[in-house]
Amino acid sequence: MIRRFRIKKISIKLLLSIGISYVFSILVLAVTSRFFMMYYYAHGKDLGILQYNLMSFAMVSISIITFILVFLLLIRKKIAYIRYISIRVKSIAAGDLGAAIRVKGKDELGQLSESINAMSLELKRKFENERTMERTKNDLITGVSHDLRTPLTSILGYIDLLKNGTKLTSEQFYEYTGIIESKAKKLEKLMNELFEYTRLSSPDIQLNLEPIDLRVLLEQMMGEYQPIFEQDGLQIHRKFLDEDFMVRMDTEKMVRVFDNLLGNIQKYSDKPSAVSVVLSKKDGKAQISVSNKTESFSAEDPSRLFERFYTGDKSRSGKNGTGLGLPIAKRIVELHQGHIHAAFKEGGLTLTIELPVDV
Repeated sequence: MIRRFRIKKISIKLLLSIGISYVFSILVLAVTSRFFMMYYYAHGKDLGILQYNLMSFAMVSISIITFILVFLLLIRKKIAYIRYISIRVKSIAAGDLGAAIRVKGKDELGQLSESINAMSLELKRKFENERTMERTKNDLITGVSHDLRTPLTSILGYIDLLKNGTKLTSEQFYEYTGIIESKAKKLEKLMNELFEYTRLSSPDIQLNLEPIDLRVLLEQMMGEYQPIFEQDGLQIHRKFLDEDFMVRMDTEKMVRVFDNLLGNIQKYSDKPSAVSVVLSKKDGKAQISVSNKTESFSAEDPSRLFERFYTGDKSRSGKNGTGLGLPIAKRIVELHQGHIHAAFKEGGLTLTIELPVDV
């Protein structure tokens, strides 16, 4: 395989600098030689061999010094730039991640500076990701330890009653074992959602994207949830635009989003009441809005619904929520380059998802 020969830009500049320095040294040598010859013709009889050799050596030395001085003068900016790059690289290595180097020119040194800048930004991004992951891990440990303590304490308490209870009726036995089972299932759900949230928070998460008609997907899910909602006294009012909503999505994960949204709506709606699901387009994006009536909602900032382990509202207390369903939904939507937000107005809570349409 024949490799194409390419002369680098900086090599051309160095060759030009050498050529210019050589020309100057030859000119200086020519001038000094002329003076030497004039002096030699005038005083040749009085010059000894040693004096002649010293004058020849002086001419050559002046020519060499001229070459060096001119060459250094021509490349002084490049040397200063290399020294500057070296200082900035040491600064980045010392922890000044994200620091940028001024890019001068389009030669190899300029390309080197651009590469170092890209490396510096990538190192900063990875460092911040690691710091965020560490902070997330600590927050998760704190939240999990708090959420695990209550059901575990309850389970252990009822197990002690079963072990040490001398006169338990069959009703009491079934009641206590039922409570233990309920608390154990809550722990299982919390651990499953915690695992899912941690996996989705990884920067290495990969999505299996494919074009899906969002309207068809929502129609299917509405059909599945409608009987469940009606049993709870909730009526679904749908308003979908009669057109295609092709969105590149990981179907399994996006179904998880709508499951979490509809599951929260089912749990925390006033009953009986109506639930509105609207699919529309806005600014080139598909917009899904789910609204329900919930007079007991009391969060000052509805965005807190997407915080990990947030179950502090009256509307959300006592319903076995883990506080991870909506944060998981938010993370999945963001992985799809979308946005999710909440708004509360006049006794109604609206959760809105925006996703880019695949045109």
